[in-house]
Amino acid sequence: MLVFDKLLAEVADWDGVLVGTTPNCIVFTRRLTFLVIRPMKKELDLKFYSKVAHPEKPVLKSVASINKFENHIRIALLDDLRPALFRYLRESYELLA
Repeated sequence: MLVFDKLLAEVADWDGVLVGTTPNCIVFTRRLTFLVIRPMKKELDLKFYSKVAHPEKPVLKSVASINKFENHIRIALLDDLRPALFRYLRESYELLA
């Protein structure tokens, strides 16, 4: 899937990022997990973390979890990979460093 390849190429190059797999998802860690990608039939479900809730689109769900928020975005097309998405992912990467 081209969308996943582009995400992988961008995020895997950040310092200290390890990529692992489970039976249902791909996990990106930097000491702690900062991004989980779950492939679905026609799209990818991305879960990332933030200090504050993100109630606006493209975030579908933002749920409080101990001292952070779990956020979900679904993407299907390369056009969905906008700079704002990468800012969210980078924020998650830096939050859990």
